[in-house]
Amino acid sequence: MPVKNKSRKNDPAFGWVKQKFPQLEAWRTLATTWLMVQLGAPHGQLFALEIFFERYLIQQNLPLDPEVLLSRDIQLPDFFRTACADSKIGVKCNNYIHDFLEFVLLRECSDEADDCRRVVHPRFHNPLRRIIPHKPIRRTTPLRPMRPTRHERYANMTQEEAIAQRMREKAGLRFRNTEAHITLTECDLDK
Repeated sequence: MPVKNKSRKNDPAFGWVKQKFPQLEAWRTLATTWLMVQLGAPHGQLFALEIFFERYLIQQNLPLDPEVLLSRDIQLPDFFRTACADSKIGVKCNNYIHDFLEFVLLRECSDEADDCRRVVHPRFHNPLRRIIPHKPIRRTTPLRPMRPTRHERYANMTQEEAIAQRMREKAGLRFRNTEAHITLTECDLDK
């Protein structure tokens, strides 16, 4: 029976990495282990790992040993700028790989402390920073000045002025203050 060709986005075992990039076997093993402990659908993580393997490790000719890559002694290009799109998806990819490298640090480059927690050795660090997605800034004030409410418009008027103002508004002659307009409006309303 022939083996089905799995697409990369549906291959949590990273068979394509094993075939195309056998030199990434250490990373592939860590990635499959990390995916097993992740919650939810793994599509975003799989896409991010694909970018990490191909666009970052291979295309940038970076060290392929996880301990060398995570060492403080090596200067690495910025993952987000070199491998990710400047978009929401790029930010998510960066953050997924940040989480993945944290997992690798705790698994491969750490010791157990007295309180049974894992502590990353000082020689190692996560070269990626978590990016906080941009949220659109909401205006606290409207673009146009707010119109006063009816009660605010009539608050400082006498009863006669308020009636005349209301008649002008009904006639569509807003906020005209001359007597000619008031008289004309009153006559128009009587017709």
